[in-house]
Amino acid sequence: MKAIGLDIETANLNMRMENLHFNNPYGWTTSCICIYDGETQEGRYYVKDRDIIIETLKGAFDDHPVKKQIIGSLYNFTDLKQHLQDYYDMDYTLITHNGLSFDLPIISKSIDNGGADVLQQINQFKESNKNVDTCEHLRKHTGYRFKLQNLIKGILGDSEGKFMESSEAPKEWAKHNYLKVLGYCMGDSIYTYEIYNAVKQTGDFKAKVKHNRKEFECEVLQVMW
Repeated sequence: MKAIGLDIETANLNMRMENLHFNNPYGWTTSCICIYDGETQEGRYYVKDRDIIIETLKGAFDDHPVKKQIIGSLYNFTDLKQHLQDYYDMDYTLITHNGLSFDLPIISKSIDNGGADVLQQINQFKESNKNVDTCEHLRKHTGYRFKLQNLIKGILGDSEGKFMESSEAPKEWAKHNYLKVLGYCMGDSIYTYEIYNAVKQTGDFKAKVKHNRKEFECEVLQVMW
């Protein structure tokens, strides 16, 4: 089954001051969106204004190992609608981690309201049962909410892991550290796909979970995405 992993980062710096909630897209502003194509093993990066990002990076970080790759695969939010439509038409499945309550509602908003104007495409994936939220699926399967980092460690190994706390991404974006945030977002897109794919092969795994303020290892059996 062909699948893409999708992740977003936001530009909001203070949830309390901006009256933001994780299960409500109101007020959230998207800084970047990343898609990893598990079939081709290629990634795409999306921002509101590609030209501004490229201009900001001009002459800087030229020795950055992935700068050229990121710029070569950098698109505007306005391109995402057609790209998602293309993936849908090619029978891809859309994979997210906590996407149903966070990522997807936010990017479904208009660009002027902080999203990417892809409500129609997201709904197509949902209505065709071609959308898997690994976080929500595991919550229904086990009763627990697994953090992406714990799934990475439990399923892919201790040598793997996110290289930034999610709360740091908006701060780095505000500092114009665009390459750092884009790389981090793509990393989560890749991990989201890899976790989905690994569990699809075996159906079973062990990973830490935190519940009622206690962290423990949980064995999960017979997962069927």
